[in-house]
Amino acid sequence: MLLPPDNFGLVEEGIYRCSKLDAINFAFLETLQLKSIILLDNESPMMKNFQNFMTLNNIEAIKFENQSINTEINENNPDWMVFSKEIITKIFEVLLNKKNCNLLIIDKTNVIIGLLRKICKWNYSSLISEYRLYSGKNSNYFAETFLELATLKLKSNFSFGPASMIRSRSSRNSSLDYTYGSLNERRLSEDLELDDDENEETLLSASPQVPKNLLRMAELRKKRKKSDAKQSLESSFLSFTDYNFYLPLQIFKNIEVIEVVLPIENDLPDWFKLQRDIWEDEYHHKY
Repeated sequence: MLLPPDNFGLVEEGIYRCSKLDAINFAFLETLQLKSIILLDNESPMMKNFQNFMTLNNIEAIKFENQSINTEINENNPDWMVFSKEIITKIFEVLLNKKNCNLLIIDKTNVIIGLLRKICKWNYSSLISEYRLYSGKNSNYFAETFLELATLKLKSNFSFGPASMIRSRSSRNSSLDYTYGSLNERRLSEDLELDDDENEETLLSASPQVPKNLLRMAELRKKRKKSDAKQSLESSFLSFTDYNFYLPLQIFKNIEVIEVVLPIENDLPDWFKLQRDIWEDEYHHKY
């Protein structure tokens, strides 16, 4: 019998969630074709046959053992953070890398998925409704406060591109102007060389003379190639920019912003890039 874990659900394509895992759930997990399982519970001991299941199915267990994971959230706990800043950054580096998918996250606090929804620009009432749906009677006021106050800022990973091409969206225009200025200087010198070559060609082709319409076609083809090269360069620059989507919608006073460095663009999940691009398009139409 295929029995899903407690509070099992599909988060996004390739990402699943649950609050607890037992041996009886192994047969069901085999149908998910998992690559990774994230464990966020310090208290529960590792099941004896869990490691055998992981090895047989070639699944990587990613366990975050840290005393700063506050599994008990109540008024006696002076630290309002359910997870430390360091743990959150590490979790999202794994969660937002498609190389780790399909992925199951085991989190009995149910707040990590809430933070993911916050990154994806869900409004607070929607992510709290989902949190309460999965938490049920275990929903916690302090966890909800954490979801409201926790502020995450995403940062693009430009390690795969030349440093000279790294530009923020706010300075895109000035960066492109500067770059195109230097390119135009090179192109001017290239055009001068081409003019010299054309003069030589003209002398050599003086008799018989090349038809003017063929020369005109050659010039148009040359201009078209330059225009295509310019458009290609501009699109490559845009791919190296940060997005407004990566910035938090609200920053609270005296609350430290948690910065998460994303995987490189090619390793980001398709669903994430789709939501980012849709939001970014609506943002630019609005502003």
